[in-house]
Amino acid sequence: MSEATKFYHSEIECVNAAATLAKSMGMSPPSDRKWILSVGATPTAHAATQIDQGQMALEGVLEL
Repeated sequence: MSEATKFYHSEIECVNAAATLAKSMGMSPPSDRKWILSVGATPTAHAATQIDQGQMALEGVLEL
């Protein structure tokens, strides 16, 4: 696994943990929407092509 891929995984874990924490504190997006979990920069964008995002349990929609 490349360093960019590791960093990409780390970014996703951080934003997902933040969403999980917010959810545990009673916060939520409007009922007709999901949170946007925004990550990435050029190196991590390239790494994103190597990852199956369907295997990740996310608290919202991942935006790269």
